[in-house]
Amino acid sequence: VLPRSSALRASGGGARVLPSYEVNIPLAKKILIYETIQKLWDKRMIERETMKSKIFLSYASEDEHFAHMIRDALSRARILTVVDPFSLSVGDSISASISNAIAASGFMIILVSPDALKSQWMMREMETLTSLEWQQRAITVIPVKVRPCVVPQYLSRWHALDLTRSLPRGLERLVGMVRLAPAIDLARLDGSEFEHLVHELLKAYGFRKIRHGDSWQDRGFDFIAEYQGKDPFGRDMIEQWVIEAKASRNRTDISALKEFIGAFSYRHEQHAALFVTATQLTSAAKEWISSLQKQNAPRLLILEGTDIVRLLLGKPKVAEKFFPPEGI
Repeated sequence: VLPRSSALRASGGGARVLPSYEVNIPLAKKILIYETIQKLWDKRMIERETMKSKIFLSYASEDEHFAHMIRDALSRARILTVVDPFSLSVGDSISASISNAIAASGFMIILVSPDALKSQWMMREMETLTSLEWQQRAITVIPVKVRPCVVPQYLSRWHALDLTRSLPRGLERLVGMVRLAPAIDLARLDGSEFEHLVHELLKAYGFRKIRHGDSWQDRGFDFIAEYQGKDPFGRDMIEQWVIEAKASRNRTDISALKEFIGAFSYRHEQHAALFVTATQLTSAAKEWISSLQKQNAPRLLILEGTDIVRLLLGKPKVAEKFFPPEGI
């Protein structure tokens, strides 16, 4: 090992130069070290991509032919790792196996049909998925209607695909959603970009006359918008909304919510409030919101990070504008 800084010190430079060292390693060993590091890196990348594409496919036995078509479509798109109920170990606890399989997956595709809705297996999976703990996990759920039926209410929070209208087109959309979901990373967006994303999402879901909060000196909210819906008697009704977009990297606490509610309370012409956060609410914030909703409080909706991902998958053009899917 030879010091390299002597010549630099003798050159008359005024700055103090710390010694650095050059290790005399034969070229063959250097190449071997480089190849070893490259293999370790490649292995890490493969494991990371495998976790992204691991899919839990849930279906009734009567819908197995649809499951095979979906597996084939994913395989052709090089999405190769698919977990389904028949890969679970015989003799395992059903609920424990389901929980473990879902936890190890990035996606859960649920085939919805009359037989699936009568399946005890599916009901157990739904009990797992609708629990608060699982709703907060970064797992993408895609209900897929494969035979005519009514998609149950407990699946309505996720964007459902309908394969009964056009099977080829539906499979193409499903593959697109599976490819797109891993690219959606809200943490990559700064505050301005996140506000822009929320603005585009509001437009895509039917809000109109969206005005930015800059015109109101950003007093606790980012947007004012209108939404046209129906009143309880079926008549057209226009609601005024105040919207706040929070791009914090940390979980959203009570103080941010109180500031927003305080700003909203002074605007009597608005009917409802929407708070959008790129992350999750703290437990204390959730409890505060729950107690607020039990009181005579203004109408308040919360969208957390997992909700935004779900909504973006329902509007792929908006999602791809901010998160172009990785080439496969």
